[in-house]
Amino acid sequence: MNKPLKIISLYEIEEFPDAWEWLDLEECEYFKDNRMTLFEGDPDMLKVFGETHLFIDFETEKNHYVIVSYDVSDVEYYLESFFGEELEEDWRITEPNNWDSFWHNEESEELIAYRGGRGYCYTIWEFINKP
Repeated sequence: MNKPLKIISLYEIEEFPDAWEWLDLEECEYFKDNRMTLFEGDPDMLKVFGETHLFIDFETEKNHYVIVSYDVSDVEYYLESFFGEELEEDWRITEPNNWDSFWHNEESEELIAYRGGRGYCYTIWEFINKP
């Protein structure tokens, strides 16, 4: 059974107690003033409209969360598609699959660099289901 997908801004985490608890932030006053530290290390990235948005995803007992670095409205459609059941209809792995295909791709404006919080290698995905 798929868990409900919740795409939220970094600045809304307190409104979702199970996400706050999973991130172990109950006692962390430092985080409230330094929220971008959540993306230290190697976050996943979505590039749309010429902007790069950082995100992480994880599952709690009840929900699948995607936390994005800023405003959700610009990226929600793409993340719902990426984490939805039509992944292979909406996205394809780029050829070649390397950082050039993410940072210097002139053919596609919607790209995701995803490693899912594991390992060191990203897979670069290109959105192909354009209206």
